[in-house]
Amino acid sequence: MEPSSRPRILVITPRFPLPAIGGDKLRISKVIAGLAHHFDVDVFAGYSRAEELRALPELQQICREVHVHRLTRSTKIRNTITGWLRGYPLQVAHYLDRAAQRQVAALLATRGYQIVLPHLVRSLEYARTVPPERIVLEMTDAIAMNYSRIRTPRTPMELLYLFERSRLARYERAATERVAAAVVVSPADRDYLQGLGAAGRIEVIGNGTTTMMNEPSPAAEVQPDTIAFLGNLRYAPNQDMVLRFARDILPLIWQQRPQAKFLVIGADPPRRIEQLHDGNRIMVTGTVPEPQQLLATAAVSVCPMSFGAGVQNKILEAMAVGVPVVTTSAGLEGIVAQAGQQVLVADDDVGFAELVVAVLADATLRKRLGVAGRQLVERDYRWDERLADYSALVTGVLRAEVRP
Repeated sequence: MEPSSRPRILVITPRFPLPAIGGDKLRISKVIAGLAHHFDVDVFAGYSRAEELRALPELQQICREVHVHRLTRSTKIRNTITGWLRGYPLQVAHYLDRAAQRQVAALLATRGYQIVLPHLVRSLEYARTVPPERIVLEMTDAIAMNYSRIRTPRTPMELLYLFERSRLARYERAATERVAAAVVVSPADRDYLQGLGAAGRIEVIGNGTTTMMNEPSPAAEVQPDTIAFLGNLRYAPNQDMVLRFARDILPLIWQQRPQAKFLVIGADPPRRIEQLHDGNRIMVTGTVPEPQQLLATAAVSVCPMSFGAGVQNKILEAMAVGVPVVTTSAGLEGIVAQAGQQVLVADDDVGFAELVVAVLADATLRKRLGVAGRQLVERDYRWDERLADYSALVTGVLRAEVRP
């Protein structure tokens, strides 16, 4: 490869970033591509299954070098136990692998990186030997805020989150003080961390969307009385939303709209969500080639979020294809939409069901919300603008680091 005069960056991510399924992979894949326009970007990524590397050639087209390390299930279990005993939160311990640390250390010793960008606090320990002024931490969310919102655990995983939330909160607070800048997606995440006492620099750079459909395709023809949920179903808050909607809200909707159908779109649904599928009124799709096209066939999209953090990409994606959104106050955090204008908001089950029914029953309301939502994302949520802010941040950190 030819020598380059551009600054060199190492992005360390716990999971292979492509295909961009799920909010965290979508964001870091966009960040990598955006930075690669201005810097030489190398990526070190963990992965679990060989099929995850099918997109390796695509990532290699974007980056200068791509290095991968396999983390098997048994390795992650061992890492989790040893890391917890060493005092790390489970979010960090699960991905902290000694062999991977040695591989990263060799890259740091030989590649001359000016900036190291750990993706999520899961990756920060891999940069422990890097001077803080050369680290930009892509936190994305304040995960401890996510955990703090769990009131009634519904799954064993949610119980585990409650168990570790204090340790994770301490780690996240300290993490902001170990780097030149930490980046989160919403002011709510920044305010939460600062409320914990975080004294480091925390920048807010939100998410965007590239899902802009100029002309609806025939496949995107709206299906009456179809309610959609789009999200990564490996993610516990998304699982919670689907289960809560199916159990507590959908029966209330069926009382008024018995013909209503619930379409659950997302990769890797766990068994308890797969079991909701009846092929008639509830359909769980699993991975589909063009999820946004399928989302565009819905009359309304729902985000009944009770716990979580950061900006909900599922809301932006629905707005981008002109689908009305019903969400909760928690789901709307970090998005500049106004309740009643671009989205509808309710926090109780009865109120949420009533809003969904209102959208299903009123074509004029559907059109008004769909147009207003799409106009919002076209104006305020373009990835090119967000990525320009990211490149400017990295450039500023570089200049500060070399200043005498």
